[in-house]
Amino acid sequence: MNSSVAKGAIDSRYKFIKDYKEQDKFRLSFTSLAEKTFDIQFEHWYSMGFWNDNYICYSYLWNGKVISNVSLNKMRLIITGNKYDAIQIGTVMTDEGHRRKGLAQSLLEQVIEDHKDKCDLFFLSADERAVDLYKKCGFKPYCESRYSINLEGISDGSLANGQGENQIGLESVTMTPELLRELKSRSVPLSNKLSATEDYHLLMFYYLFMLGDSFYLWRDDSGVEYYLSLYIDGEEVSWMDTYSSNPLTYTSMNGILFSLKDMGIRRVHYNFTPDIIVNGMEINKDLDGGWMILDYKGIGFPEGAWFPRISRS
Repeated sequence: MNSSVAKGAIDSRYKFIKDYKEQDKFRLSFTSLAEKTFDIQFEHWYSMGFWNDNYICYSYLWNGKVISNVSLNKMRLIITGNKYDAIQIGTVMTDEGHRRKGLAQSLLEQVIEDHKDKCDLFFLSADERAVDLYKKCGFKPYCESRYSINLEGISDGSLANGQGENQIGLESVTMTPELLRELKSRSVPLSNKLSATEDYHLLMFYYLFMLGDSFYLWRDDSGVEYYLSLYIDGEEVSWMDTYSSNPLTYTSMNGILFSLKDMGIRRVHYNFTPDIIVNGMEINKDLDGGWMILDYKGIGFPEGAWFPRISRS
């Protein structure tokens, strides 16, 4: 056990381990605790080869079983056009019989200690009950801004300048892991204000458990292709992600919105921070987002941003 974890606080019968995804016994114990705690199934994600070296578990064992965990997700963030190395904390859990013993705080402190010289910031989405824990470790709350648009309130004419004569509407496409990886690798950043790269492991988790049949293709009048991940629920859609070697423009954004309205969609929720602000877009503070940031280098999320849903751990 790492002495910096156990020293003076943690019962010596707890054994500290980390980065053990290839050790079946411990990985399966971790996945069992995650399923019990969050109803999340990690083993299929692992068996498909999507659990890569950017996702690392820090855990405590009790009698050979994982009973507490803090995971880190390595990624690069784009913040107002600049790139930063970042770590997103996730899968923070402790088995019910071992809570209130400082285990999660000890693991989190060890993650910070191991990586503070290798990254520019740490961040996480906090459960309300754990806010005090994260504050003890130096994290501060961040208030996001949600972006949406009510298509009912916008005339077809105001969107039509994005709809050329040679365009097709949104076309449903079958997405394979191989194609998604290729598209992701050659795509421009989702947002220059706030987005993530090198987060393929998280994208594929969403692909397996949420986004399998939610992919569409839209082409502009010159043939430029935009692959979109759209989670449609009745007359509303959550725009999850965009994959293209070309950035969205005012014209292409309006064209996509026109196609969505033509499909009967009334409201669009952006699950990212759009660089293009179109007529009728609504921006509202989200007071319940739960994001917290450890900005010990003075680097944080910008005002008025929404961290991409597809990059959340």
